[in-house]
Amino acid sequence: MPHSVEGRGFDYLFPGLILSHEAVSFTKRLTTLISVYTQKKLCLVLDLDHTLFHSVMIPDLSEAEKYLIKVEKSGSMNNLKRYCDNLIKIRPFVKEFLREANKLFNMYVYTKGSYEYGHAVARMIDPNEIYFGDRVITRQESPYIKTLDLVLADERGI
Repeated sequence: MPHSVEGRGFDYLFPGLILSHEAVSFTKRLTTLISVYTQKKLCLVLDLDHTLFHSVMIPDLSEAEKYLIKVEKSGSMNNLKRYCDNLIKIRPFVKEFLREANKLFNMYVYTKGSYEYGHAVARMIDPNEIYFGDRVITRQESPYIKTLDLVLADERGI
């Protein structure tokens, strides 16, 4: 559920969770205090599409690119995956980047894709949920624009 008079929906954390504006402010302050002072980490929000990987609809592949379908099926490229009608190429060094960034940041991923797409693709790059956990924000929570309001951290900690 997006923004409403009663509060803001945080379905990505728990289905049906709505926090009042006061609860959101308090939770953001508390989360930032714990993250910054206890864990010594800031918050990093990463876009999935075209940042951590490149995705293309299989019907949109050019004739010259169609060989990639066979390559993906063969499993000969670890960074090439398929999700529904999408061919997804994980960017070079993403796993190394996430491992190093995890030392400095609590990370969220954000996508304008569907809930199913966002979680499936996040699991491709974080199969053990070490880096993002349940912090996958999709168009279900923010259907119109991407906003940092959904990140449970003060903006100065992001």
